Amino acid sequence: METSAVLASAEDRVVDEAVAALGRRHQAHHQASSPEERRRYLRDLFGLVVQCAQEGHAGPIIALSEQIAADRFAGGLDIAGIQGTFNVLEEVLWSHIASTFAGDQRIEALGLVNTILGAGKDALARTYVALASRGASPLGEQP
Repeated sequence: METSAVLASAEDRVVDEAVAALGRRHQAHHQASSPEERRRYLRDLFGLVVQCAQEGHAGPIIALSEQIAADRFAGGLDIAGIQGTFNVLEEVLWSHIASTFAGDQRIEALGLVNTILGAGKDALARTYVALASRGASPLGEQP
């Protein structure tokens, strides 16, 4: 079974589970956005995971993560909420993969998803920290 195809076929279920998990976390970031916004964001993020799995590289999720970090920094927002979204999607995907694949396929699929989402989280953190370390402050305020 091709990992990307199996993931793509489970999109609705994975996104529904991730949206529900985010709702249970009661994070201020997620309460500020509507359930529809959270669902759209998770669907987009999930789509990038599938795209990266199909293409065999993490380029698309890295590019999006760098843009998100820059946007959040410029908006004076913390990245913790977005990192939490990545973590929730990862947890749901791990559960889905563990129940779908067996043996070496399970190990490969888990490694692939972990690598993709890890690259996204790493790019998010590196970009945000790089902006902060330049002496800039969110919203153009002086440090």
